[in-house]
Amino acid sequence: MNDLNVVVKQQAAVISANFEEIKSALTVEMDQYKGIVYDNSNIVSARNDVATLRKVAKALDTKRKEVKKAHMIPYEEFDKQAKELIEIINGAVEPIDKQIKEYEEEKRQERKIAIQNYFNDKAEGNEYVCLDECWDPKWISNIGTSMKSIRTAIDTYIEGRLKDIEAIQAFGSDVTDKAIEKYLKTKQLYDAINIIQEHERMKAEIIRQEEERRKKDEERKHQEELERVRREEAERVRKEELERKRIAEEAAAKAREEERQRIAEEQTQKVNAAIVEPEPIVQNDPVNFLGELEPQDPLPPVVDDIPFDFEPQTKELEPLSELEPLEDITVKEDREISAIAEILTNHFMSDDYSYMCDIAMEILEAIK
Repeated sequence: MNDLNVVVKQQAAVISANFEEIKSALTVEMDQYKGIVYDNSNIVSARNDVATLRKVAKALDTKRKEVKKAHMIPYEEFDKQAKELIEIINGAVEPIDKQIKEYEEEKRQERKIAIQNYFNDKAEGNEYVCLDECWDPKWISNIGTSMKSIRTAIDTYIEGRLKDIEAIQAFGSDVTDKAIEKYLKTKQLYDAINIIQEHERMKAEIIRQEEERRKKDEERKHQEELERVRREEAERVRKEELERKRIAEEAAAKAREEERQRIAEEQTQKVNAAIVEPEPIVQNDPVNFLGELEPQDPLPPVVDDIPFDFEPQTKELEPLSELEPLEDITVKEDREISAIAEILTNHFMSDDYSYMCDIAMEILEAIK
């Protein structure tokens, strides 16, 4: 096969033409058209000039095509013959090439399986890595790519992916799953970190607001407690003051009662000491210790031991203060007169309390 050589005898085609002559003539002719200005008076001439020039150009192009076609005839014959020879060769190449392709495909499948197995061993079932994400078509299309370089690429991918996942999980955020989901979509670590940082910022704001609300609640409860304590203290003080007043009033009342009883006892003693057994009244005696009694109305003798049943009078005595006011009588004297009048009323069993008061005044004056 190597001895087969294609021998082609080809003569260089030579085309002669008066190119320079025509070029010089055209250059001169075309110069006369430069700078021409056409108006209404010569517009027809402009149309004629354009038609003439186009006609010359068309004649040149027609001649070019005729020359090309004449020179292409031997080439076209050679082209046809060459293609026939190529078809003969291809008839033998195609079966061989088919076997080569089948072999290469088999090797590619074997490599693909080897790559998949290696990836599975390295991934160890990790849900965050996927072979399709790191797959390079050249690993299969280019059979010359070494398995070492493929394993290095897989190792780099898995290590980088797991490192990023660990970095996301290290934040310990409540939105870790959401951040990982975002990372798996964009394959950008900063996207996941942005989600975590935004969540933490919002969380911190919520905590701050909650803390502020809690402090306000505590302050409100503290103020309410202070107010409650203040009210209770005020109520306690009020009750103590009322109790103190009650005790003071009771003590004062008791003291007044004791003083009244003491005064009454003193007056009773004085009255008892002043009262003597009455002597028979002498009619011709115009004056006696009762003063107001007429000489012709002698008092009956006082009998200490009453031989018959007698119920003491319980009539409420009229206070001296409600009687006709007396001049120069003090409160103490008023009480003493009332006490003496009460004793006389009970002693003499009299209903005339006013009269007894007058006698009590005379007795008080006598004692003094």
